[in-house]
Amino acid sequence: MLFRTSRAECNSLDLAFCYFKSCEMWSKNARTKINFYVAVRYKEPIDDITINLALYRITKTYRMPIINETIDYCALSSRSFASRLFNFAVLPVFKCSNLNYTCPVQQDVIVNGTVSDNSLVTEIPAPKGNYIFNFRVAAFKKWKADVKIYSKVVNNY
Repeated sequence: MLFRTSRAECNSLDLAFCYFKSCEMWSKNARTKINFYVAVRYKEPIDDITINLALYRITKTYRMPIINETIDYCALSSRSFASRLFNFAVLPVFKCSNLNYTCPVQQDVIVNGTVSDNSLVTEIPAPKGNYIFNFRVAAFKKWKADVKIYSKVVNNY
């Protein structure tokens, strides 16, 4: 089974803190291309960052949660083995971004590149259907950004 990405939605939940300059994601030939640019307006170092990763299976009338995990980014940065799920889902994104595993963060976040191929997405056992990957980021205990990636499980591209 393969995840085919159909679209992404990016929302800033605090425009005084950050905003999205670009938000694009598409699948072609079993590869997912990603292009996000988050401009951070907050100019002080950010050392209290929380990341939430959720996976939902969606039907016409219901969103069924499959995974919902929250982790402290600074703890993840000091111990990359803190969460296997986050290493599986977030590490490929970090490889094509300007983020490194250091805290505090004090720059705009740019993600641009290829984040998956057949070997990555075939490791996720999932029945056919529509799914939402939801990434939320909080700073100083308040949600700041929300990214939803809409995908569909198919047999092949």
